[in-house]
Amino acid sequence: MRIGDLNSPRNLILAVETSSRTGSVAIADHKGILTYRPFTGQLQHNTQLLPTVRAMLKQLGARSDQVTQVYIACGPGSFTGIRMAVTMAKTMHLALGTKVVALDSLDVIAANVPPEELDDHILISILDAKMGRFFVAAYCKAEGIDQGQQVPGLVKLVEDTVATSQQIRNMITELGRTALLVGDGLLYYRKLFTAPDIVIMDREYWGPTALNVYRLGRIRATSGLFEDPLKLVPNYLMPPQVTLPRQ
Repeated sequence: MRIGDLNSPRNLILAVETSSRTGSVAIADHKGILTYRPFTGQLQHNTQLLPTVRAMLKQLGARSDQVTQVYIACGPGSFTGIRMAVTMAKTMHLALGTKVVALDSLDVIAANVPPEELDDHILISILDAKMGRFFVAAYCKAEGIDQGQQVPGLVKLVEDTVATSQQIRNMITELGRTALLVGDGLLYYRKLFTAPDIVIMDREYWGPTALNVYRLGRIRATSGLFEDPLKLVPNYLMPPQVTLPRQ
């Protein structure tokens, strides 16, 4: 990483991933990543996001007004995490005119797996949606190059949905191919996905990272595919769970 290798004026890119258990932040320029930092604990998005960004800018001797683009994973995933990422992106746009790219969190996980490792298998990204449900999407290796691919080298077979473990197993059976599973949704529930046609990949492939947010975001930004920040909302897929106060 080219820490400190910057010239003025600075046009920095901030990449933020807070949709899963362990968040992370990357800062880059048009040449690539300058610095990357995962959060020090799990589910610490509300306490670590802004301090981490400030510390990384200080590390680079940079200011927030030198960030011209921000890429975020906007869900599905952690309700608190994706809400914080969207709020930060909106605030930076309103205060600094920062351009925003929003990415699908399940795509960010899928980007961990090189397409050549899939062969004729399918790839399934899984995040915990609580109460026995999971956020899930399915992919297969693309044939040829398609500039419209959400993840380079992959085609999305099943769009983001909410499903139980049984429904996911049924989906794999219907697709008729061995499935490679990745994602933090497996952390406590991998035993639910024990089946002859399921392979759980190594944990190094599970977590979405700000590095992938930058990589996928850069593709969209280069094509001019920025969001309207004023219309941007978290992709919850289902309503956040609300606990009413006891009477």
